[in-house]
Amino acid sequence: MFISRLKGTLFSRNCLLCQQKLDFTGWICDECDQHLPRIQSACPICAAAVNQKGVCGFCLSQKHYFDNTLVPFEYKQPINRLIYQFKYQQHFYAYRPLVEELISMIKQIQQPVPELIIPVPLHPRRIRQRGFNQSGLIARALAKEFNVNHNNCLIIRHKFSKPQVELSAKERQQAVQNAFTVVTKTHTKHIALVDDVITTTQTVNQVARALKQAGVEKISIWALARNT
Repeated sequence: MFISRLKGTLFSRNCLLCQQKLDFTGWICDECDQHLPRIQSACPICAAAVNQKGVCGFCLSQKHYFDNTLVPFEYKQPINRLIYQFKYQQHFYAYRPLVEELISMIKQIQQPVPELIIPVPLHPRRIRQRGFNQSGLIARALAKEFNVNHNNCLIIRHKFSKPQVELSAKERQQAVQNAFTVVTKTHTKHIALVDDVITTTQTVNQVARALKQAGVEKISIWALARNT
């Protein structure tokens, strides 16, 4: 089943990537879909693309507060273009086929879904600049699909920094260190933490750290793309 087959749409449209007229209700034509940079083999902890099965060397040498990660795509063309359109140009349709692929991937794993889905929080100043939290929209779509509660207010980011794409790996680590606080008590044992793109895992790890300190036992990371 191609990710471009979206149930419930009532009209056809042009392919988001090549602009070819689609002869079915969907988002991406079959030819473009076949060339998307899907991750074929990934580390089960951080979802980095690897050539062998099992945990990658980075995860063997680093402490992670999250337990597993599911990401369908590498952050390459044309995935990065779709995410850019969604994130910075407010083309909200651009992320839909990517979310469909993530949903399909989660269902294939056939594990119990988390009790709660939450997005990686943005600093209030960043939300005012952008107008929305892109991870919040993804989390809402996933929560609706799996009939699970989602919460945008469980944890907040109180430390502002430049966008992650403008920072080095060391600066990213410093920017998110102790940047998140759980503000509402939770008895949830398993949470899915949602982001659009994962690069160094520093951000999701610090969010997971705060959640684990608040008593959450298991944290799964769900994202659209992995930048390695």
